[in-house]
Amino acid sequence: MFLCNPNNPTGMLATKQIKKIIESIDSSTKILLDECFIELIDNPDANSMMGRIKKFDNLVILRSLTKSFGLAGLRVGYSVCNPALAGKLSADKIPWNVNGLAQAAGVAALTDKRHLPRARAIVRKERKFLHDRISKLESFSPSRSDANYFLVNLQGRNSAQFRNALLKKTGVLVRDCSTFTGMGSQHIRVAVKAHRENLRLLKALEGFDG
Repeated sequence: MFLCNPNNPTGMLATKQIKKIIESIDSSTKILLDECFIELIDNPDANSMMGRIKKFDNLVILRSLTKSFGLAGLRVGYSVCNPALAGKLSADKIPWNVNGLAQAAGVAALTDKRHLPRARAIVRKERKFLHDRISKLESFSPSRSDANYFLVNLQGRNSAQFRNALLKKTGVLVRDCSTFTGMGSQHIRVAVKAHRENLRLLKALEGFDG
């Protein structure tokens, strides 16, 4: 079973529901819990299952340094589970699955204890700013989010067509969410970035408002 917290693409936490699911599933079923964005929410420790990993022999938690530390392209992350299951996973992994540069960057990232608190503070501030400003636009309706991204309803416009038009006119690329099962074709996902980049996104969306 594959679970995700916070959810992608909504950005919303489902901690209580996920805990109930994990506690009710038979131990013979392996559970992969994707927590790749959880370090950028406001209270990661309170919402992560990492502290309860020893209680569930069938639980594997996945984390990605790509998201939390901005190491896009290096494809480096890690999983946490019980030793017996870790041994089975290690035996089946492909050779040279993480290159030397990615390993060095990963070690450097994990030794920086100041990065994540700073990043969380920026995300918290800029998420509210971006959400509030988009909410004032007539043609866009943003959803609440706990993560560093959120959904925006395009009020009837086609998401793939809007993405292409926005990119062509402004050079700004948003995520078309029509490829997510069950999402339909009226939502995009936008990322919370630095203030200057968020202003650029707002200016681009304003050009398509009304």
